[in-house]
Amino acid sequence: MEKERTQLESILQAKCPACRKGKMFSHPIYSFNHDKMHKNCSVCGLQYEIELGFFWGAMYISYAFSV
Repeated sequence: MEKERTQLESILQAKCPACRKGKMFSHPIYSFNHDKMHKNCSVCGLQYEIELGFFWGAMYISYAFSV
């Protein structure tokens, strides 16, 4: 039986944030081709996409710094 990965292990190995088993990238994360990301998790089917409004907070903070 496979032991469950911790959150830190999943981050360092670039695994799915939901199930911690599926790969997020098509190439190893520590190579030069790490920019090719899968659309969905191969294990649980989670869609890897940015939520609507993700950059709104950064826009407001950036505006405050520039003013």
